[in-house]
Amino acid sequence: MRQPLAVLALTTFAALAFPATRALASFIPPSGLSPGSQYQLIFITADKTPATSSNIGDYNTFVTGEAALNPSLPSTTWDVVGSTATVSANVNAPSFSGVPIFDTQGNKIVSGSSSLYSGSILFPIDHDQYGNLAPTSAVWTGSLANGASWTPNFPLGSGIGDVGLGVDIFTDARWIFENAAGSPSSSSLPVYALSAPITVSPTPEPATIALLGIGLLAIRGLRARRRQLPEPLT
Repeated sequence: MRQPLAVLALTTFAALAFPATRALASFIPPSGLSPGSQYQLIFITADKTPATSSNIGDYNTFVTGEAALNPSLPSTTWDVVGSTATVSANVNAPSFSGVPIFDTQGNKIVSGSSSLYSGSILFPIDHDQYGNLAPTSAVWTGSLANGASWTPNFPLGSGIGDVGLGVDIFTDARWIFENAAGSPSSSSLPVYALSAPITVSPTPEPATIALLGIGLLAIRGLRARRRQLPEPLT
């Protein structure tokens, strides 16, 4: 199996016509979530990596480093949506029941009633960790549509060189399971990064904010009065 010529052409054209830009957009957190509820984030990495390693930890380290390039992302752990011969994507980067998944621009990728590995998603995973729209690209996954490892021939670190691909413009199963790479695994492509569940912080009630403001003003007034008091006579 080989990478479709159309995808290769789009990827090459995008790389030439739209050079990668960094930190032009900004992270937009999901909206409409209740305090205490949870969500996950997913992005396509702005940088690329070869797929020669059979150790899933190497790819987890890579995506963690990619996320760290944007300090505005929530503090959490990150895992690659990818499979080696011994570790499947749906185990390494699990999608949790009842937890929706969003991209870095607040677009809902998966509703809480579905799974990332159900065979389709709601919106393409085509924004990087900075919130920028990524070029159309093939993505290393080494995975089948259900997130299982594409063994024995096409997992990450495949000894024969070919590795399973997804394509970031699709919302059907092809986002993760398109075909096997026509180029060697030593070539560099982006990967998908999925966060652990993130808990929505409670927001202060308006009355609490008002009381806090009044308290700060009172403290400032007291300090000002103390500075104006005359020194005691000796």
